[in-house]
Amino acid sequence: MKIRAIPFFILAFSVSGCNSNTNENINKENASICFNKTLYEVGTTYSVTYKDQDNNIENSTVNIIEETEYRGQSAQIQSNGEGERYFSVDTYNKQFTLLGGRDDDNEFYYIPGLITKFDVNSGDIQEETVTMISKGLVSDVESVQNITSEYKGFETITVPAGTYKSCKFETNYTYTQSDGLTNTLSTVIWYGENNGLPIQFTSKNETEKLIQAEINGSNI
Repeated sequence: MKIRAIPFFILAFSVSGCNSNTNENINKENASICFNKTLYEVGTTYSVTYKDQDNNIENSTVNIIEETEYRGQSAQIQSNGEGERYFSVDTYNKQFTLLGGRDDDNEFYYIPGLITKFDVNSGDIQEETVTMISKGLVSDVESVQNITSEYKGFETITVPAGTYKSCKFETNYTYTQSDGLTNTLSTVIWYGENNGLPIQFTSKNETEKLIQAEINGSNI
């Protein structure tokens, strides 16, 4: 299983948005309830198990192992034993920024970082443009990513792990490579209230549903 951007999906739904800390927003469906700062703290371990539409099972255990410096910025390292992600987190504003990552001998990074904000209200549409650099053995590969995401609000969903109140994000990605080739991707992710984990994920013909999850040894 890929490291999800609970961060990582990385996707994720991850775009800059509007702050929502005013009294006029108090009755709106704000996604802050789906931000769990524990997921980004050094020393945290969480494990997740998902089942896809073909009943394939995927397991992953993720550790936040240490603070470091990544390309000139303070960062934390997220590892699942197969790869690493480097990110910074702003718990006050309930957001994190994905800076880059490594899988085996491959490295990628974003200019600027890919921001994910949870302090958004239902109906908010957010846009972001980032450049992703993938470092190759011979030369680097560059692509521009245009991301549009809409936070749809709260939704109660039932998956094998149980029934959860969640925050639903619909995101469209357009990837333009240096040779002009363009690809698109649409995703929907439901993040659990309080626990902050992806409860369900859909993309193209793929659907993954949570079977079981633990954060620091406790079931969600």
